[in-house]
Amino acid sequence: MNKNPGQVYASFEEFFCKATGHDPYPYQKRLSEGDLPDIVNAPTGAGKTEAAVLAMWLWRRTSTDESIRDNTPRRLIYCLPMRTLVEQTVSKTEKWLRNLGLEEKVRVTTLIGGSANKEYRTKPEQDMIIVGTQDMLLSRALNRGYGMSAYAWTQEFGLVNNDCMWIMDEIQLMHNGLATSVQMDAFRQAGKTCGPYKTVWMSATANTSWLKTVDRRSEPSVLKWDEKKDGTGELGKRIKAPKQLHIMGFEKTGSSYTKKEAKEIMAKHKDGTTTLVITNTVSRAQSLYREMLKVQGASEREPEIILVHSRFRKTDRDEKMKSLLSISHEGQESSVAQSEGRHGMIIVATQVVEAGVDISSATLITEMAPWQSLVQRFGRCNRYGEASDANIYVITLKSGNKSPKYPPYDDADVERSAEIVYKNKGTAISAMSIQSEKMPDITHEHVIRRPHIMDLFDTTPDAHGSHTDVSRYVRSIENTRDVNVFWREWKKNTPIPNMGEDGDSCSVPVWDITDSKKNKRSTYLYDHVRGEWSRISQRDVKPGQTILLRCDEGGYSKKEGWSPESSAYVDPISDKQKTSDSLGQDPADHKMVTLEDHTANVVGEMEIILDKIHYIDKPLKSALLDAAALHDIGKAHELFQNRIVKPPGHKDTIYAKYNGSGPRGPFFRHEAASSLAILEVNGDQDLETNLVAYIVSTHHGKVGMAMRPVHYVRLGKKPVRKDSVLGISTHKQDEFRVICKPRSAGEGKGVDMPCQETVRIRADRARIGSMDGKKSWLQIVQELLSRHGPFRLAYLESVMRAADQRASEGERA
Repeated sequence: MNKNPGQVYASFEEFFCKATGHDPYPYQKRLSEGDLPDIVNAPTGAGKTEAAVLAMWLWRRTSTDESIRDNTPRRLIYCLPMRTLVEQTVSKTEKWLRNLGLEEKVRVTTLIGGSANKEYRTKPEQDMIIVGTQDMLLSRALNRGYGMSAYAWTQEFGLVNNDCMWIMDEIQLMHNGLATSVQMDAFRQAGKTCGPYKTVWMSATANTSWLKTVDRRSEPSVLKWDEKKDGTGELGKRIKAPKQLHIMGFEKTGSSYTKKEAKEIMAKHKDGTTTLVITNTVSRAQSLYREMLKVQGASEREPEIILVHSRFRKTDRDEKMKSLLSISHEGQESSVAQSEGRHGMIIVATQVVEAGVDISSATLITEMAPWQSLVQRFGRCNRYGEASDANIYVITLKSGNKSPKYPPYDDADVERSAEIVYKNKGTAISAMSIQSEKMPDITHEHVIRRPHIMDLFDTTPDAHGSHTDVSRYVRSIENTRDVNVFWREWKKNTPIPNMGEDGDSCSVPVWDITDSKKNKRSTYLYDHVRGEWSRISQRDVKPGQTILLRCDEGGYSKKEGWSPESSAYVDPISDKQKTSDSLGQDPADHKMVTLEDHTANVVGEMEIILDKIHYIDKPLKSALLDAAALHDIGKAHELFQNRIVKPPGHKDTIYAKYNGSGPRGPFFRHEAASSLAILEVNGDQDLETNLVAYIVSTHHGKVGMAMRPVHYVRLGKKPVRKDSVLGISTHKQDEFRVICKPRSAGEGKGVDMPCQETVRIRADRARIGSMDGKKSWLQIVQELLSRHGPFRLAYLESVMRAADQRASEGERA
């Protein structure tokens, strides 16, 4: 059972104050008690992040009440619509954990484009806070994780759908991702999972109708905002802080700003304060920034001008965010701070500062946008009630007799917003006063259904090496469908296989790569089957991919970020090489480890994990222990052993790990051989035996729901054998000697594998349908899927892979 980590606190108030340095707000205290609501609807600046991390999860997870701890998932998954919010949330969370002395017992990991911390994969029993963007997290929840190897999809699919609490923050920005989060929660409730689960949606502008979908019809519970209780003290000062609302009209619309318009905008800036200007698109922000720099050169006033958007590489973005957050309430100066010789700051930004970013401005200038977006933007003005003369200017774009266009937003949404803005122009508004405006209903464009989840469970690529595109379930507006690009330099025609992204990628719109008029660059995608970078046509680029570009073909500016029109050389941030991951490759561990020793190490790690995860029942524990004991028996096959250059006198020793010095033999997957051997000895009529065989087959993510031939792969000069599947013959019997034996525990009869005896296998189970009284591999997996469901089956794979990966890592030391 779970042990209570950390110091015991007498009350939630003491716990919260220790973490943050201030007392909790009344609504935060209510969230620390009783059942959690489905929706937390609190004004901007009300501390929803503290409420989520501290009140709804960490306080419960460290409770002295064992039943509360056991019913609180061990993984908190904090989902945010934009990467800038992720970095800020992680920084806050790590600070709270340090203050509480829990930084070693509760780990924090980050999932954003170009930076994916993989620590949580190997620690399913660890209390973990996973903070990421909706692109990275929802794609993983759908078994198509962006920015990662396809061979790790199911491992993370299992971890983010079991034993987890999802916090969906700033849901007004999620578009189709909102419907997906609702549907996935409904599937978890209806399906089979391991461990507790919960989803909470948070926003200052939530509408309960947003959480009603075809598979979730019930009325969601809502945290009731009590103005008398919650609108007092410091929080009351924040949410009632006034700001004057004005209209700022420009004569024409377009993709860029003029010098005249930039001058008008800069004229609204007040010396010694912060002015925040928010545009709807990156291109408009970049053009305004360029024109402001021209105007600034002719002006006596010289405020610092910063450009912030989502199309920067991490190092450049971190530098900008550091400057931006220096004016936060907890930073070095407020929005009205006066400093001799300084003229304040103008921040030109896009939606990246729209929600959750803890900054305050005395002057806010924003383009017209949907009302739920404007509410969030208004929250960045006089956020703490520190300014006596705060002003908001909403830019309207005229276009002759035509209706103005505000891409990327829907015209009807913006028109409804404009009605509210014009109704309130010239008045003082506050976070509390605009709460009374009813949020519009949302039409969910693409809704994931249960059959889709079952289809997505199969991660085997099709005949063309492609996978199902889930981008329509992750986001909706076209220009939010991104790819990650990074730049490297190489001299030969093609990049070397180990040339990998190292946290230095830039998120860019997919059509900036696919549009041949905008992009003349060479594009390369890593082929996980062949284990190499392959040049692909622009039309084959899909959202979520990581694309390699040449440094000498440009596309980036340190000052302005992603610049598709630029041909200037792009300095590579990193030249780090990574281990390539191909279908036919096993890692070279640089240390010789026998099969028996490695097996013992994996079983040991499995026992450690299972000792700490109480909700896995005895039959499943038995299956996992048997799988740990038998997962690598296929490595005794000669096709694996022939790869190894063995030390003198050890010709007959069976190794599981080797130093990579041997020749690459014909294509072979040892885990497929292990699974087929288990079925050959035990038959396929017992579901427990079949489950062990399945867990064994998936422990590298390269053999899953289907065993299919891969004829188009070449290993050196030798093609894959035409009469084989994953290196195993379909016509004659392959044989090898079983070195290890199963180790069952608890209930369940376990499997039978006679040690030191020869087993003969054949890959005929890869065929569709039964043959000679044998079930096909696909039939076996479908039966298991029907019994356990996709979430639980994936979780068992995750636990098995974690034990194997931990043992392998320990053997490298």
